[in-house]
Amino acid sequence: MVDDDLWLTSCDDAALAAGSNLAIIGSELVQFGDVTPLGSGRFRLARFLRGRRDGTETALSTHTIGEIFCLIDSGSLQPIPLPISSIGKEVSAEIPRGESVSLIVSPRADAIPSPSGGTTVDEEARTSIDQILPTLRQNGLIAT
Repeated sequence: MVDDDLWLTSCDDAALAAGSNLAIIGSELVQFGDVTPLGSGRFRLARFLRGRRDGTETALSTHTIGEIFCLIDSGSLQPIPLPISSIGKEVSAEIPRGESVSLIVSPRADAIPSPSGGTTVDEEARTSIDQILPTLRQNGLIAT
């Protein structure tokens, strides 16, 4: 980290599902669950989740030493409206220090209703699904 006041922290699976510890490395979006401080502003990240958004998985094998690492506060994200003609195309955004990030724009999936009805009711499964769906909606992966 470039500033001694900056610090990374570990989080549990529920926090990961809610979007915690989302970061960009180069042009890949990742998440991490476990953090071990190594000193001198360095950290070891574990429970590492790769290619967290469509289009960033192509960066899995292209990382280089010195790439930008930027922790993303999901509460501070702002949507960028793009024309429908951008679906399937690469878009780039310039970030501080003159570096750019490119992503492939994918269409948002249709809305998925919460489970109801049926002949067999599995409360544990329904509880899990009811926790997953809001996260998908919040991150713009499915319509509301």
